[in-house]
Amino acid sequence: MLTEKYDFRITDQMTIPLRPHWIANDLYREKCKMLVLNRSKGEIHKVDFSKVTDYIKEGDVICFNDSTIINH
Repeated sequence: MLTEKYDFRITDQMTIPLRPHWIANDLYREKCKMLVLNRSKGEIHKVDFSKVTDYIKEGDVICFNDSTIINH
């Protein structure tokens, strides 16, 4: 894998604060959305993230990304 493809600069305008004011309370977090891809039909749906368990089957693997951007 060529790591040069991943060498790019992220400006301050491209980042958000660690705790942005618009998600300060949990009520807003419950309304967040996710994209669901139905590969067999080639369809993409936008649904509430609270429905995530409707799309998980036994044996599925869930990967969580808890990354942050560090400005220097």
